Amino acid sequence: MPLPPIDGGCQVMHFTTLGLLANKIDVKTLAINPTRNFIDIDTLPDDYKKATRFESVTIDTRIKPVNFILNLFRKESYFTERFTSDNFEEKLKSILSAEDFDIIQLEHLYLCKYIQSIKQFSQAKIVLRPQNIEYVIWERYLNGTKNLIKKVFLKVARKNIIIRQVFYFFPINH
Repeated sequence: MPLPPIDGGCQVMHFTTLGLLANKIDVKTLAINPTRNFIDIDTLPDDYKKATRFESVTIDTRIKPVNFILNLFRKESYFTERFTSDNFEEKLKSILSAEDFDIIQLEHLYLCKYIQSIKQFSQAKIVLRPQNIEYVIWERYLNGTKNLIKKVFLKVARKNIIIRQVFYFFPINH
């Protein structure tokens, strides 16, 4: 969520959007509203929502131990799997079917999972502007935690996200 600008990621999205709007660039924002850090959309300024044609989809991104254990038997990293949403994908497809875009900017690595749908429903150029190097964040968290269960969880999950991040940027063609 780009608003409120409570952390670096939100601030970058917010100020990038303001810069685009100031330069008379037509902006459409589709955001994930995570339950973990849920933002009541009614608290966002009406002029911002109107200027950005703002829409969001709520996704439950909380870390759940059972889902993590089940994820050990899947190819996708649990950190990215938490952002999988049929509702978000349907909303994205609906928007792309109704409008033409020149550029679609993905603000996070986790959104790369939707690239195939974007390509299917749009001819726009896709730009990935990751806010973070995710594995570094998780590595720092891993090094700072004393909880053994969290350490095991983070070691496995971090390994998966490093592998996934490399393959997003350097895909292997079969």
